[in-house]
Amino acid sequence: MRHELGERDALDRLEHEEQALTDLRRVVSLDPQHPQAWASLAALFARAKQRKESLFAYRESCRLQPAAPAFWMGAAMICFELALFEEAVFQIGRASCRE
Repeated sequence: MRHELGERDALDRLEHEEQALTDLRRVVSLDPQHPQAWASLAALFARAKQRKESLFAYRESCRLQPAAPAFWMGAAMICFELALFEEAVFQIGRASCRE
């Protein structure tokens, strides 16, 4: 019984994340100048292990709102996961200049 409940919770979370991805994709298609929507989309892509998509979305959020250190740090974390170490160091530098 406990296992079934955990499985059901996991499926519910997955469905909510998939709906959130769909919703955020729509938001950025309607308003591509919305930095928080791009950052939220990036975070969801990262949770789904879609790192290249996540990095693209973080880059957009950083471009649109360069004074947001959290966006730069999110991008840096994804760069590390993709072994893009030079870019990760650059992103961290940008984040530390903003704090």
